[in-house]
Amino acid sequence: MNRLQLYRILYKHRSLSMRRALDYEHNRSAKYLFYIGYTMAFAYLLFIAVVLSLAVNNMGDANAVGITVGILPFILLVDLFIRFTYQQTPAQIIKPYTLLPLPRKVCIESFIAASLFNLGNTWWYVLFVPYCIMSVVFSYGLFATILLLAFLGLAILLNSQLYVLFRTLVSQSLLWLFALLAVYGLMAVPMILGQGGSFSSFLLFYSRLGIALSDGQLWPLLIVLGLLILVTLLNREVQFRAIWRELTSAKAETKVDGKDRLAFLRQHGEIGEYTRLEWKLITRNKYPRKTFIYSFFLIALLSVVI
Repeated sequence: MNRLQLYRILYKHRSLSMRRALDYEHNRSAKYLFYIGYTMAFAYLLFIAVVLSLAVNNMGDANAVGITVGILPFILLVDLFIRFTYQQTPAQIIKPYTLLPLPRKVCIESFIAASLFNLGNTWWYVLFVPYCIMSVVFSYGLFATILLLAFLGLAILLNSQLYVLFRTLVSQSLLWLFALLAVYGLMAVPMILGQGGSFSSFLLFYSRLGIALSDGQLWPLLIVLGLLILVTLLNREVQFRAIWRELTSAKAETKVDGKDRLAFLRQHGEIGEYTRLEWKLITRNKYPRKTFIYSFFLIALLSVVI
């Protein structure tokens, strides 16, 4: 069996993973709620595309392609935030497959390819395509429109690989969150180093890439494509090392001293007892602890936004 056949089998196996769940029949109501949510998000993106297109068309001499690329960093941040809520990393998916007589690198490559060619990566085209039809194709031509859509698609794919890379690293150490913030903080450098440190300098810096695309130049596309290839290769190596570390790491010995330092919570009845059990679950298990930290970080971020 060659690699291509293995890729197809693994992809088919993952596509049927939801149907193999024991509670598949009981999750139909939740699935319908997801469909309603997707429909609402679809309508919101269409609405944003129309409003943005009308605003750009009323600006007169504004470059519609440049404005789209200028606001792309904010779209990438929203895309990253959404991915943290649902997307798994290849290192998480591959664990059951390590028991099979399959090359681990083939499995990792298969799941990375599945994350690249996922329909979720085309979701933002609900915003991009109507905007291009209303503001780009008739003003700058079909070739510039194709270049813009290809540039935006490659940027979304690059963002997906950065998410998978940093999500794997953060699962090993929370200190990698600072590296994630540093990488995405680099996008704000034009605002800091620009003239007057204003948002206009930030928008002007990124809009130059869009203006080059509207003139039919390919170098912005080649830059994003090169970054995508580089990050994908780096991600492949990081995923393999994460799996190897998971398989070969020695389990720490559990030490029990017999002291219950949370015994004072028992005087609060059932609430105190559940609090004590939850605290022990978080402190003794790695994944519930990290889930608690992620949830706290998400709530703090939403609070800051509000």
